[in-house]
Amino acid sequence: MKLYPLLMAPYFRHGAQTPWGGDTLRDMLMKPAPEQAGESLEVSALEGMESVVRNGAHAGQSLRRIFEQWGAALTGTEDPVFPLMLKFLDARDSLSLQVHPDDAYAAREGKLGKTEAWMILSCDPGAKLAYG
Repeated sequence: MKLYPLLMAPYFRHGAQTPWGGDTLRDMLMKPAPEQAGESLEVSALEGMESVVRNGAHAGQSLRRIFEQWGAALTGTEDPVFPLMLKFLDARDSLSLQVHPDDAYAAREGKLGKTEAWMILSCDPGAKLAYG
């Protein structure tokens, strides 16, 4: 098993999954996103929403499969749950971010919570962010 930098193809959540989604992922970030894409899961091992390796010997395999093969050699931890998710969101209208698909995954895997970091890359004038 030879580790190498993995380039990932994202999984897109769109349409009825993200009725608040728009065209920003495609237009601003130049992603091959479908219409009304609300999320681009760049690095994801969530079941059914895995990103896929684009390069090298493992091209075409899901990140979940790579994690099953490489385990701690890939992540540096013996944790049985892949420890990272990186995603872009496009919310053209108001959006409640209280419940995520990864919350249900974490609960199913026996995790108590998660650590998140948010960075807003772009917003319309007058946009607001509410906490709490």
